[in-house]
Amino acid sequence: MFTLFRTECPGYLGRVICLRRVAVLLALWQAASLALAQPARSLTAPDGSPVQVWERLIAPGLTLRSEVDYAAPRTVYALRWSPQVPGLLARTEVGGGRVFGMEDGRSREEVSGLVRRVNGVAGINGDFFPTTGDPLGVMIRDGELISRPDPRRAGFGWGPSGSRVVRADWSGALLLDNNEIIPLNGINEACPENGVVVNTSGASLATAVVPCVFAVVRVAPGVRWTPNGLWTGTVDLLVADQPSQIVAPGTVVFAARGARTGALTRLKRGQTVRFRMATTGLDGLELPNVIGGGPQLVRAGMPFVDWEAAGFNAAFAQNRHPRTAIGQTAEGDLWWVVVDGRQAMSRGATLVEMAEIMRRLGCVEAVNLDGGGSSALHLLGIVVNRPSDGVERKVANGIVLQGNVPFAPGESEIAIMGPRSLRMGQTITYGVVGVDGARVADPQVLWSAMGAAWVDPGGTVRPLQPGAAKLRASVNGRVLEVDLVVEGVIPPPPAAAPPKTTPK
Repeated sequence: MFTLFRTECPGYLGRVICLRRVAVLLALWQAASLALAQPARSLTAPDGSPVQVWERLIAPGLTLRSEVDYAAPRTVYALRWSPQVPGLLARTEVGGGRVFGMEDGRSREEVSGLVRRVNGVAGINGDFFPTTGDPLGVMIRDGELISRPDPRRAGFGWGPSGSRVVRADWSGALLLDNNEIIPLNGINEACPENGVVVNTSGASLATAVVPCVFAVVRVAPGVRWTPNGLWTGTVDLLVADQPSQIVAPGTVVFAARGARTGALTRLKRGQTVRFRMATTGLDGLELPNVIGGGPQLVRAGMPFVDWEAAGFNAAFAQNRHPRTAIGQTAEGDLWWVVVDGRQAMSRGATLVEMAEIMRRLGCVEAVNLDGGGSSALHLLGIVVNRPSDGVERKVANGIVLQGNVPFAPGESEIAIMGPRSLRMGQTITYGVVGVDGARVADPQVLWSAMGAAWVDPGGTVRPLQPGAAKLRASVNGRVLEVDLVVEGVIPPPPAAAPPKTTPK
């Protein structure tokens, strides 16, 4: 999964030079990694409370920053990616690879699954979604439109020319030979009541509640479904009153429900039809990857939280929840940020607090993504944050980072060092050791814990409640794990001070 940077070096002398070049690059990377991954340093939060900060250079152009504010309490995990540095590329991905592409006919998959399936280095969750798993907002993957925009909500796109916040809208239509125009209500999503939807190769199924009609239209092989375009096809099959229809290679499937079914039943097999899509506010060539979300958090370097206009309620905006966001710095770097919440060691953030976190990281533009139990940041084989459900939630889509990470993986046996049981109230710092007993340098280790305990980025484990926990460590992409048991009882909360009384 993770390899050294490769350089073409033909011939013996070229190979020698290449090896020297790789050695120098690796040495520079290791030195920079050590410099950026020392034990936590303390900063001061806006309210004056101390914050511990860890930073680690994962690869040239990729840095992990972790923050622990024990007073809030709040934990922040942030991955900074520099698109200008060669070797790493980010793209959007949908659960199962295609909308409704999982075995259960949905689109939901853990972020870890997204990353592993595309042989990635890192990943983060993306847009909001219904139970069916199709993304609710805009999604473009490698220049192809997978999900239409929600015009109320901001998205975020990036490409060779840079990145920016996206405000977009979409329309589509099926055009018949008699000049009849059948407006479309969506793309690659469950067909709404009295609606018509087109399902392209970005989906594995067309779905609708009966009574409904599906029209299978054959198209040219290899066609690309760009955000703007006009396509021609031939009606191949009409199917009525079944809950789904497979989108086979070389076809698109139109679905209609309720009062709109007549628009498709009038089609004839062998009939030529055209259909178009128009997306305003973005260009798939300029921004070949776009993820939906909302609301916007930062605009022109200032807080800009438009949650009401984006259709969110006050509880979502003003209560503290787990959050995920993406932002851009003035230099063009991108931050992927997760704030844990709904847990003892991290209560989460309001949208305004999330905007301030993004600004503090240097973002001049930022957009909120789906949060709650969906918030997950995967890096080098593990989820570095702690999802509020206790396990990863399956999500509709996300962003994955692919490319080369320069490290020497090594073949020696290594293991997590530390006791397998803890008592409530204890804190124990774990490490990774080799068979010779030598400890692996802390900068090489990423930590994660699920269940009854939490681990900070320095390897210190704190029990949360009696029960079982799983502790994981990623050492340059090699994942180790051990089972822990937390014993004891949860201490009672401190007694309230007696009310003050006035002496008589």
